[in-house]
Amino acid sequence: MTLRTLLLALAVALAVLLHCRCCHAFTSRASPVARPSTGRQTATIGLFGKAADEDEDRSRPNIVVIRTHEDYVKFLEEDDRLCIIKYYATWCKSCQRFGAKYRHLAFDEGDRINSEGQIYHTGSVRFAEVEYAASAKLCKTLRVKKLPTVHMHRKGSGRIADICCKPSQFQIVVDEVHRLLEGEPAQSATDVTLETENKANATSASFDTAMSDGSSLADEIATSLQQEEKKVGISMAEEVMTSLAEKEGSGKKEKQWFPFTF
Repeated sequence: MTLRTLLLALAVALAVLLHCRCCHAFTSRASPVARPSTGRQTATIGLFGKAADEDEDRSRPNIVVIRTHEDYVKFLEEDDRLCIIKYYATWCKSCQRFGAKYRHLAFDEGDRINSEGQIYHTGSVRFAEVEYAASAKLCKTLRVKKLPTVHMHRKGSGRIADICCKPSQFQIVVDEVHRLLEGEPAQSATDVTLETENKANATSASFDTAMSDGSSLADEIATSLQQEEKKVGISMAEEVMTSLAEKEGSGKKEKQWFPFTF
């Protein structure tokens, strides 16, 4: 009786043990045990950081488009930073090359916006652009006669610089922006423009001088050739006259040596 009871108790204990193991296995599959945070959270943070970097890579300069006089006044009166406005035309190839360098300068010195159009970086300069055909009345009011042209404004001082240059001379614009940001006085509109025009005029003058020198040299050569031709013609005429005179003289001598008498 005692052995039978012992075996029964052992069987019950074994059944309880197996049941506990089965329940533990089923519970671990349905409800996994929470684990302490490891490198996965760091990886998630790194993922968000990478997304922020990609958003910054997709950023672009904030260049305000001005179409009307109201847009023009609103842009200049917004804050006290240096304002730069580019005037261009869509059909102008020089304006296209100039615009690429202008956007690069705006990215370096101006505001930047992300893919959603929000400003995430504030620059020291504000940039805008005006298309001539879309805002012809505004451009005529501002006396824009050449393209591309850049105007620089400061609140309280009005227009402080007026630059019209070729795309290859865009460094003039960059140097002027850096001068103004460093607090140096602005050059007058005529000074910056005349500097470029004087170089062009000097090149044109040297070209005209060379052409005039070349034309005078050509005139001298032509004159000398004409003189030589005249000399050659005169000498040839003299030779012909001499030969004719000699022939006439020989004919007279022949008549004298062979007289005919009847």
